[in-house]
Amino acid sequence: MMPEAQASWVSVFLLSAEFMRRADRLFRLVRQLQLHPQRTAAALASSEGVSVRTIYRDMEALSTSGVPLLGTPGEGYRLRPGWKLPALQFDIEQIEALMLGLSMTRAWGDPELRQAASEARERILSVLPTALSDGAQALALHAPDFHVGDASRWLGELRRALRTRVQIDIDYLDAYAQTSQRRVDPLGLFFWGDRWSLVGWCHLRGDFRHFRLDRIQSLALSSASVDDTPTRNLAEYLRRVRAEPPTA
Repeated sequence: MMPEAQASWVSVFLLSAEFMRRADRLFRLVRQLQLHPQRTAAALASSEGVSVRTIYRDMEALSTSGVPLLGTPGEGYRLRPGWKLPALQFDIEQIEALMLGLSMTRAWGDPELRQAASEARERILSVLPTALSDGAQALALHAPDFHVGDASRWLGELRRALRTRVQIDIDYLDAYAQTSQRRVDPLGLFFWGDRWSLVGWCHLRGDFRHFRLDRIQSLALSSASVDDTPTRNLAEYLRRVRAEPPTA
């Protein structure tokens, strides 16, 4: 059985990751509406790799939070003329959290994530007051990449599979050096401090399984969509992992 404290930590990690993914998408949607006079729900959904229904929910969430959205049936969404995102302000604790998180991403992410983290860091530093910018660059908080090795291998491909919600085919080497072929519905990526792992629905085992990225020997994205039924989704995994963790 998984210790209660560890199960709770995993649940918080997953829920936080899901929240951050949605928050990031909401921010990008607002940016799109700032850059384009008007965008349809279909166009927004295509750009984000989500369903139109998800965009409807996101637009409702933005409107509820105070973003002045104007929607016209058949024409799409636009922002009220003259409205802009308010400038972000951070205190030193928030700056430390941001810089450490970006440092971890630059150390343990795939090439695209590392590049994005570097660009985000420079963008944040460029808009900070001089004192905060100097302090952020002098922080003694580091996430070195000395022992990354294959820990982040396949991370880019798996992020694309999660975004597009497609199944994957992998050759997997287990802890006993036995190789098996698996068809997996990817549900989430986990970072454990020294390695990444994937949790997904394994079609071979008919259950949830964890797969260490450094043990995946080959990986291919399928054209088949993830089967997001109530018994196979992330919410069900969270419910079950509190009682007993799945095995690889």
